[in-house]
Amino acid sequence: MDATEEMIVDKPFKDYDDLIEILKSRNVIINNEEFAKQCLSDISYYSIINGCKKFYTLDNDIFVHPVNFEELYLLYMIENTLNGILLKNILHIEKSLKSKLSYIISKNYGVITDLEDTTNMNPNDYLCRYNYQNNRNRNNTLLDIKRSISNTRNASINYYKTHHNHLPCWILINGIYFGQAIQLYQILNSDEKNYICNELVDCNQMSLDEKKAFLTNSLDVLREYRNNLAHGHTIFSNTIKSYISFTSAKKISNNNITRLQYNNGLCKNDTFCVVMIICTLTRGLQKENFIQELISFCSNMNKYTFDSKSFYDVFSFPHNIIDILKNKSITSI
Repeated sequence: MDATEEMIVDKPFKDYDDLIEILKSRNVIINNEEFAKQCLSDISYYSIINGCKKFYTLDNDIFVHPVNFEELYLLYMIENTLNGILLKNILHIEKSLKSKLSYIISKNYGVITDLEDTTNMNPNDYLCRYNYQNNRNRNNTLLDIKRSISNTRNASINYYKTHHNHLPCWILINGIYFGQAIQLYQILNSDEKNYICNELVDCNQMSLDEKKAFLTNSLDVLREYRNNLAHGHTIFSNTIKSYISFTSAKKISNNNITRLQYNNGLCKNDTFCVVMIICTLTRGLQKENFIQELISFCSNMNKYTFDSKSFYDVFSFPHNIIDILKNKSITSI
């Protein structure tokens, strides 16, 4: 007999009837079994239960207070809606960063690159190493970008490679990852970083040096959140390693964060931090639409409680988040 057939697995397959019984044994009230089974089929047991259970009081993985399955499903759907709001605005910031990178690189270094040149020493190449800061990541960053573009399936890039005699940066930039764009920003020369910071960071309270420090940290926070959200991970899980400084948190929140609150995690790298970063790295109609959408979302959701926790507590939002958002707005609300 094969060894794998003899193994006693600790997580055996359970059908939907089994899962319903497990939920009942964990003090979850099932009012409509067909509805519960449909949800488990569409979303999965893990996403609904394991994604939300940390916000309830449990004893040996059993809910201390009975909880309706519909409440857990509602919590999942609220989270999913917030995920969508955050993700589309993080993607906008990613696109904005790439657009500004391609503009300043093209303006200063031209429109020609040689993807086969792994030395990156051709002065006519906008990805020439001498165009960027001489730090330990410079050559690896440039080589990584060239390799990605050489193997890309991006239709626009491949069209340019086939039908044009050069690949301008504003086409190339669309074929690199968010993390690669951040690394490219990090190796820019000082004047070019100044341009990017002044174009991206909308915070009059910050000096240019503060903007540069904030932008470096906030882009890393957004990248981690973007990757989590894009892969369907829960935003409840505090798995984000990057964070912004207390000085940055205080200024982008219009001085609504105390040191004690920050030390307890508020606006350090939590969901509220992401909201404030988005407010600071967007402008005009994009910023206004985000603020209005989030105000509407919070206004509609604040009527719900989960195991005596308010909507704000579950999502790591200060209870005055609507007032903070109104102060960040560029128009009268």
